[in-house]
Amino acid sequence: MSLRDQLVAKGLASKKKAQQAERELKAERKRAQAQRAARRDEDAAAEAAHAEELAQRRAQSEADRAAAAAAREAHEMVHRVRQIVWNRRMAGRGPVPFFHRRPGAAALGRLWLPVTLVRDLRLGKAAVAGFVNDRGVFEVHVVDRRTAERLDAIDPAAIVHWVRAGAALDDPSEGPGEAVTDVSLRPRRLSPLPAGGVR
Repeated sequence: MSLRDQLVAKGLASKKKAQQAERELKAERKRAQAQRAARRDEDAAAEAAHAEELAQRRAQSEADRAAAAAAREAHEMVHRVRQIVWNRRMAGRGPVPFFHRRPGAAALGRLWLPVTLVRDLRLGKAAVAGFVNDRGVFEVHVVDRRTAERLDAIDPAAIVHWVRAGAALDDPSEGPGEAVTDVSLRPRRLSPLPAGGVR
């Protein structure tokens, strides 16, 4: 039995007032349902926002971890190259200048080496490799072919000079001579000027 029927049966309200009370109860139930639906929507939106924030945090955390891992790997790579070049460098100073490119510089670098080491560099049996030292200066050393191959696999930018096709140049007469003439880059005249000074 509905509320209206109970009110009418007991004589507490007229039929009209009972209907009005029932309509009010229905409207109140609808408002409560609407409020519950709105709360559910708000809760769902809050949950979605929270889940999105968690996903963004996770993505940012993963990106930070990846960046840190890449930086750590680059740092370790620099130290590996430095250690390989430093431990496998070939010692020797000599009378022959050997010019090589310097990364990031416009001018050529120069090493003073023995003739045999210059010949090995020309034939590809040795290479010039380098690294940035603790003072921030690019330091170069001569290393053997096996070390050059290892460095080429790890970090090709560490190799400053390496003749890879050295087998065809294996003739010792192709190497630099013992006597070194003027190595300056000043312009030279091929023949003296005539007596009048004009050609």
